[in-house]
Amino acid sequence: MRVELSHLSMAFDGTEVLHDITFDEEVSALAIIGPSGGGKSTLLRIIGGLLVPTGGTLAVDGVPVPTGEAALREMRALERIASAAGCGGMVAGQCADLACERAGEDGYKGIVKPNVDASAREMLAYIHERKTARMIMAAFEAACELAGAGEDTRMKLMRFAEPFGLLFQVVDDYLDVCGDSAALGKHVGKDAESGKLTYITLYGVERTLMMRDDLKRQAGEALKSIPDSGFLACALEEMAYRDR
Repeated sequence: MRVELSHLSMAFDGTEVLHDITFDEEVSALAIIGPSGGGKSTLLRIIGGLLVPTGGTLAVDGVPVPTGEAALREMRALERIASAAGCGGMVAGQCADLACERAGEDGYKGIVKPNVDASAREMLAYIHERKTARMIMAAFEAACELAGAGEDTRMKLMRFAEPFGLLFQVVDDYLDVCGDSAALGKHVGKDAESGKLTYITLYGVERTLMMRDDLKRQAGEALKSIPDSGFLACALEEMAYRDR
């Protein structure tokens, strides 16, 4: 791990302590001289690969920065979002989505793994488990980190978030064929024009609607174990039957 902080004014308990600094992999913490010069205080510590402010009052370029447990929660939340958006998540799904548009005689061979063939169903699942569902799941995971939720709560929300995320994509594909251009703010049929692999092109309208209803049912079942889930129940209803 290597972190470079350049052209930053970093103040600790009101006193500027850093301007430019580089953290190398072997560094586990940064100790600084206190404002009075009478001792050292730990400013930043690497915890689980995250650079976390550990105490005192910290500001970067005059903007207050959370410290201690609050800082660790925020960093973990950011890590959840970044991981889901990265090469193993949304980026992978988007790359596969674009590659499927250009698939030729070899079909989907080599898109996910070199020289390995994949069926259309496998590709569609691969794309949206990463491109769509995982990003929505990451939002729930980040919220759990910020709230300090326990593992049991997180798992219950994940059982809701996964079908909820896939439901978004199923409805999105349906609206691109059967939606209203005025409501959507774009012309329908754009996916087909681009040659995209979608739930509609693979399964047809009727079966896509059946998948929508099944995903809504799965998410609804997951909500039964989550207290005070009225807001999520409303969001699920809106998601399933949205027109834009």
